[in-house]
Amino acid sequence: MLGIEPRQRRQGGAAEGHPTLVEFFGRDTASSLADESSADLLLGNNVLAHVPDLNDFVAGMKIC
Repeated sequence: MLGIEPRQRRQGGAAEGHPTLVEFFGRDTASSLADESSADLLLGNNVLAHVPDLNDFVAGMKIC
């Protein structure tokens, strides 16, 4: 499991106790992750309403 959070959180968060990338998810992040491995499942909770570039985010999901 790998968490991706756009900002560093002091506690809690979607991936507490797991490795977490602190960056926005999109094409660039997905491409670098796809070079290392592939995803079986992508989960997001209350995400789309807060994404600054929705097209980039969804394109990243397709890459993964």
